[in-house]
Amino acid sequence: SGAASSAEAFAQANQMEATLRKRVASSTELAKSLLARIEKTEHMLQQVIQSLSALERDYNSTVTPLDVVMRRLEVREKRPPKERLHDELQNALENEQRRLLEARQDIHQHLQAGTVVRESLEGAKDEMVKDLQSKRHQLRLERSSLLFDAMHGKDRACALPPVVKPPDANRAGAEGGHETPTSLVAAHVKELLTKTRKLEDSAKLFCGAVDDLLWRHRHVLDKAKMQTSAALRTHIGETSNLKRKLQAEVSESQVT
Repeated sequence: SGAASSAEAFAQANQMEATLRKRVASSTELAKSLLARIEKTEHMLQQVIQSLSALERDYNSTVTPLDVVMRRLEVREKRPPKERLHDELQNALENEQRRLLEARQDIHQHLQAGTVVRESLEGAKDEMVKDLQSKRHQLRLERSSLLFDAMHGKDRACALPPVVKPPDANRAGAEGGHETPTSLVAAHVKELLTKTRKLEDSAKLFCGAVDDLLWRHRHVLDKAKMQTSAALRTHIGETSNLKRKLQAEVSESQVT
């Protein structure tokens, strides 16, 4: 009877040790997955921040050109009605003003969208970091439990930490689910990782859209600026020619 009890206790201890080792292995894999995802999320978060910074720089770079264009249009608007000519320079100035305002509107909308993307990534990262800290603490306790002698199954059971259930674990149990606490935790982590990957995909699309937007705006605004400069040179040339012609006519009339 004593030998049978001893053998039974030894078998229970071995079974508990095997269960504990499975939990350690599971927790280790979950922690590795979380750490890898956190690093990728942080990398993508930095890319989003860089894209937002680029948008802000481009937005600010439109302030001075827009101010110059608006002042030139204002000066032309204040001219007497007879001198208000809707010439090529007027067309070029209005076109540049329209392009600058459109660019600012586009950039503003992308800044708002990017802020949402950044905050979503930061929230997912914070959630994963919190989960990782919990997993590492759990691992320390589980590994310390393995240091107990195999014949002290009851002591080991006391040292064995409870599995921290995700928020929906109790609801799943109430609905008649047959998942174990460990499988619920694994499912929770998997769901978190999947959600974060989707956020990273959205962030990648956002960064690509920002690159396209900035390239397109630089091309459009440079073209509009060159058209205004060309129209301004033509206007200055025509004004100078007209001035010389008038001076010549005045000089000729004075001679006669």
